[in-house]
Amino acid sequence: MVDDKNTRQVETISFLLNQDPRPKGLHSWNWLGEMKSGEQLSIYYDHRTNELGHGDFVEIYDSQNLLGLTTPADDVVNIPILEIPKHFKRAE
Repeated sequence: MVDDKNTRQVETISFLLNQDPRPKGLHSWNWLGEMKSGEQLSIYYDHRTNELGHGDFVEIYDSQNLLGLTTPADDVVNIPILEIPKHFKRAE
């Protein structure tokens, strides 16, 4: 895992989804979350501590607006990490 103060967020996301993260570059992680309706969406977390980092939020690519949270101009939505269980199943 990462070795900085954002390790807790990566571990929390992994716990909530019951999945190991997949590294994406040096500063970010991906998971494939299954929604309660069965569709799968990519969940992305950037753990940098500067303005580019996500802090306590994850970024979700939702081009079909399955979550009902995106706007017509953007296929990406940010939700708080602690809202993951509201939208996604925990893998078995």
